[in-house]
Amino acid sequence: MFPDPIPPHVYSVDEVIEILCQEGCRAVRLYIEQLESHTPLELLDGLSDLEKQTVLLELHSIMAVYDRCTLEKPDEITD
Repeated sequence: MFPDPIPPHVYSVDEVIEILCQEGCRAVRLYIEQLESHTPLELLDGLSDLEKQTVLLELHSIMAVYDRCTLEKPDEITD
């Protein structure tokens, strides 16, 4: 008898946000678009709809800080 296959790792909301943010601002903006259009992201497998919404809201919040910095110091931003 074979054991059940190991289930895929399910990331927490905080882990997902950290992983996505490590990809940089442009990637995060793309992820926001994908989340808003309900495009499946493998990284979000196992998260509830509420958790996915939390990820989206948190990414918006994080990017608002970067957008504000871009407006304040446009010459220093390279991403």
